Amino acid sequence: MFRTAMVFLVVVVFSVGRGEQPKPNEKVVFRDPFYGKLAAGWSWVRESPSSPAFAVAGAAMGKSWKVFKNGLVIRVLPGYLHAHNNNSSNMLLRPLPDVADQPYAFEVALSSNPKAPYEHAGLVWYINDDNYAGLFREFLGTKPQVLMVTEKKAHPTFHYGGVYRDDTIWLRLEIANGKITGKFRGDLEEDWQTVGTSSLPILNKKSKPRVGLHTGGAPDRSLHFVRFWDFRILAFTSQKTKTNE
Repeated sequence: MFRTAMVFLVVVVFSVGRGEQPKPNEKVVFRDPFYGKLAAGWSWVRESPSSPAFAVAGAAMGKSWKVFKNGLVIRVLPGYLHAHNNNSSNMLLRPLPDVADQPYAFEVALSSNPKAPYEHAGLVWYINDDNYAGLFREFLGTKPQVLMVTEKKAHPTFHYGGVYRDDTIWLRLEIANGKITGKFRGDLEEDWQTVGTSSLPILNKKSKPRVGLHTGGAPDRSLHFVRFWDFRILAFTSQKTKTNE
């Protein structure tokens, strides 16, 4: 089974590249291509070491994640960040740079192949386990779909983006005027498609959100992996950005 994991990681290798150029009204304020190592400032929530037999190929013994030259590979583990089931592992977060008082966005490229019901991977805007917003590629029904979840005080609301069959997807969350909007696209040449818009689950003015990546919902002892690359935080330099389309 460990050999299976190695084969998967070899198959998905290609160059990370320099990423898309920002639009005229956007400024990149942070970027981590996930090339060989994590940038400074990331921290893990409930980091799980995994067992040696099911570690990420090429990683240290028992490691459930590793940054390769083509991105960050994470083994998807059981657990969820939903309602009161706050038992997901390996959530990777970082504080926002000085953009929280202006419109901003964060985005990432993802390669995934979810096979089990509710298995997912994607972006998360996070205050705590019961107050967050996420945008995932998730296995729902019989096919992978795009799902946006906003949870405030453990009460979730959902927006569905429909079936998305390709393994590679670009995900983006935009924040402006107290709202958060989820968007996705299939490649860098496509326009962003809107999944939905919700009110931010802000508890009070002292709430300090973090942003990053989240995975979960895989069967126990399964060898399911996802790969992230080109994580970016962008500040909007004008008010042209819309919170809904």
